[in-house]
Amino acid sequence: MKNSLKSNAFFGLSLVLFTLAMSWLFLLTPRAHNIEIIKTDLNTVQDSLASFQFQDMNPEREGLYWVKFTTTPMIYPLKHLKLRTMNCVHEMSTQHGDWNLPTDLNTRCDNLAGFKLNNTGASLAKETTWHFAGSTKGDSYGVLLEKDWTDLPVALGLALVVVSLMMMLMTKLPVPLAERAFIAAVLGGAFLFRFWLVFIKAPRNSVCFRTWQDTFTAARKSCAVNTP
Repeated sequence: MKNSLKSNAFFGLSLVLFTLAMSWLFLLTPRAHNIEIIKTDLNTVQDSLASFQFQDMNPEREGLYWVKFTTTPMIYPLKHLKLRTMNCVHEMSTQHGDWNLPTDLNTRCDNLAGFKLNNTGASLAKETTWHFAGSTKGDSYGVLLEKDWTDLPVALGLALVVVSLMMMLMTKLPVPLAERAFIAAVLGGAFLFRFWLVFIKAPRNSVCFRTWQDTFTAARKSCAVNTP
């Protein structure tokens, strides 16, 4: 009975830590509002649900596009962000000035892993409107502003998620303590490796970002094509 109470208390503590870590990561995520996209045919999409436009390849739609959105002030403004791109982005600016983007087209074009933006704290500390200009060959295009998982505050939040999950595993596995610790460590390492592959090294989730209507009608098809 006493051991059961200790196990339940340990599990409860793990659950609290997991909730706090997830809340911390949520607070560190820049969220775009009032997204406006000017398409290659110069038609404007107001209040878009995503800063990407998904479409099948059509050379007749080749041309320039523009994306604008607003981010609200963050409680903890991150000093670094990642910018993921679909097709190419050529210019980026806010009301605080223009940003110097990488000169290498391979970095600015079709970079689903994203390239780093430095000194973003001042822009994230207050309401900021972001402007992007880019080009497309006729298929999907757009940008995604996202936290950098290698940034220390974000990495600490992720580490706490993994530790809390390992703690929960250790309280529920019906094996001796040494075996529980080993299994939890192996599964924690596997989780981190898979997370690194999916969200840092070669993110695939960007190809599944769609409007809600597209999600329910076509996401299964689009994601199945890009699933290893």
